[in-house]
Amino acid sequence: MDNLPSNNSAVEYYRLWHKIEELYEIYAKSFGISSSTLAVVCIINQYQGKCTQKLICERSFLPKQTVNAVISDFLKQGIVELIESKSDRRTKIIHLTNIGKKYVNSITRKLINAEEKAMNSLSKKQRAELLNSTNIYYNNFKETITNSIKIVTQA
Repeated sequence: MDNLPSNNSAVEYYRLWHKIEELYEIYAKSFGISSSTLAVVCIINQYQGKCTQKLICERSFLPKQTVNAVISDFLKQGIVELIESKSDRRTKIIHLTNIGKKYVNSITRKLINAEEKAMNSLSKKQRAELLNSTNIYYNNFKETITNSIKIVTQA
């Protein structure tokens, strides 16, 4: 049933989106980690030197408790260290240790390569169309859902 085409484009879009998410889940499991941990690893890798738990929550949509549990585990394993922010002493910047850099690189290197290879399999025009169409979809969905929420909250 999973391979049946749908007449509803939104349903088909989300079916594909979930299949992509499933690939990330499978990838995470191949390293013996959860998809939540994979998300944290990827964000730490992307925002090295300026990554906070708050940023991870904002980018991943993971609950604070989940992010805190992953970071606490990373601290125990010596993967990260928390350094006080110079601009706000209450904020801790997540820094990778040497062990952490090797760990994160071992996980993200193949994933980033796979993402780039998949994107590069599209022509320049297809990549532009994909990004443009997704952006248009996002903006229209955001506007529609925001208006729906306003209607519901005003009723």
